[in-house]
Amino acid sequence: MKQLAFSIAGAVSVILIIMILLSLHSRDIRRVELERSIKQAGEQSLRKACITDTGEIGDNDALIADFISNFLGKMKSDGKDIDIEIRSADIYKGILSAKVTEQYIFPNGKKGKIEAEATSIVERESRRPTVCVNYYIPWEVARDAGFDYREGEKFLYCTRRMSKGYVKEVNVSVPEVQGHEFRRWDRTAGDADGNTDYMAVFA
Repeated sequence: MKQLAFSIAGAVSVILIIMILLSLHSRDIRRVELERSIKQAGEQSLRKACITDTGEIGDNDALIADFISNFLGKMKSDGKDIDIEIRSADIYKGILSAKVTEQYIFPNGKKGKIEAEATSIVERESRRPTVCVNYYIPWEVARDAGFDYREGEKFLYCTRRMSKGYVKEVNVSVPEVQGHEFRRWDRTAGDADGNTDYMAVFA
């Protein structure tokens, strides 16, 4: 009877050890897969932005969106159990760095979490000329929003730099200021180099 108990205990211990090893192995495989997918997706998106002249990716926001789409496609995931943190994304320097956290189920049914990060760097074959798009708000709005304004002068709210010739809808958010209702962005100026100014119109 005692020998049977020892045999059962030994068998249970072996099973537990095997499950632990399988869990560790599964975690390592998933981490390697995550790192590889981050790296590949980052390089593909950077090449589109820095090397090809398709005009698909003209600013950092577009680079991030393309990377996330590429990454989730490689993971064949709907993204519900994956958290993506962009550490750096710059199409002008040719760098993209991201950290990914994934929730998953161990072979024993318990929930686990793994993290992986990778940085992709692509040397630009040819540096595309870039332009500045400036977004201004009236000084009265800047005053009521608490910005460091100068009376009578339009306030530079933000500037975005993008590849020359890249067409993008104006989607810059504006501060919510009591007494001022945002209506639209109006283009107010542009030069031969492609630099453009927009002014926010408030009611």
